Amino acid sequence: MPYMNVYGLDVFLSSAREREITKEVSRDKPALWVVSSTIAGSPDSAEREQLIRAWLATKHNQDPAAFRREWYEFRIVGDEASKDVWDLLYDWCSRTGGGYLADERDEHGKLMAMWSSDAYSHPMGRIFTINHRVPVPQAWWRQLISPRYSTVKIFIDVSQIRSLVGTLDRFVVAGAGFAIIFSENVRVVFGSSE
Repeated sequence: MPYMNVYGLDVFLSSAREREITKEVSRDKPALWVVSSTIAGSPDSAEREQLIRAWLATKHNQDPAAFRREWYEFRIVGDEASKDVWDLLYDWCSRTGGGYLADERDEHGKLMAMWSSDAYSHPMGRIFTINHRVPVPQAWWRQLISPRYSTVKIFIDVSQIRSLVGTLDRFVVAGAGFAIIFSENVRVVFGSSE
């Protein structure tokens, strides 16, 4: 559940933010509820999602401008950025339809990840690809009948990610010497960031 829509704003919840809110909304709940609410599809999980949505709506109602600054816009740096980049890119792909994420590990790598603690925080491994669909120029009438796309494959190494900045509508994934700008399309910029 990395993002939620609150009054028309898609709010990205980093893992740290989600833990913070969950701790707040589950203050009066028993320990068993807290654990079972993390299991996708469980009734407690649905209740937790409703409680988080209500908590965010309350924050929005208290001060909409502050809510935009503090919750709608995000700035995630360091280790947290490398942990949350997969969720952010997955959300971008599902919201825009501009691409899809792909696991580039071989079967051995996938099997080894299942037995390590990496499987939860990096579901496609530490190196995965985002396959961005780019429309191929063609006659207008042909685009109506059967639009064609080329796919640009961008490898993401989470160990190289330094920051995630922006909103779900437009954000920058930055690392040492590069930045990838995600909005309606994807733009990759190379150069020294130091």
